[in-house]
Amino acid sequence: MQTLPYGFEHNPFIIFTFLAAPAILTNACTLMTLSTGNRLARSIDRMRSIASAITAGQAGPAMLSRELAIEQFRPASHRCRVLIRALRACYLAVGSFAAGTCIAILGATLGYFQHEGAARLCVVVMLAVCSFGMLSIVYAAVNLVRETTSTLEMLRAEARGIITTVPSLAGPKG
Repeated sequence: MQTLPYGFEHNPFIIFTFLAAPAILTNACTLMTLSTGNRLARSIDRMRSIASAITAGQAGPAMLSRELAIEQFRPASHRCRVLIRALRACYLAVGSFAAGTCIAILGATLGYFQHEGAARLCVVVMLAVCSFGMLSIVYAAVNLVRETTSTLEMLRAEARGIITTVPSLAGPKG
């Protein structure tokens, strides 16, 4: 009698060990995707406020002057593009990890029914798909760091502009 691979003869629930990593990574990437989507929405709102301050000549958020709005337009536009790249990468990662989970289920099932060749192929495909997901999430994280740096630069420029406009905010001189 041939024994079942992966210890299935003792514990058929061992299949869940194949699912743990891709399923947890899917959940983590989904949360990252949600926060990135929120950041993109805020970035788009900011971009619209800046565009409104430039085109209408009105003050934007926090009494944003037209000159400061013009200075911030390109960085704000760049910030939106970086966030869109990060969001795309997050979606690719979520899809990759979800596909990896489904492939792991298929591979575990094939292994249980003693289709070792097909089960091994599923393992290879799952590893490739999940590796692509990991690269995607790293790419998204790099873009989120770039976006955070860009946002910090914009906030510094805005603070400088406000301090220039309202000198009493600069603090005591001495």
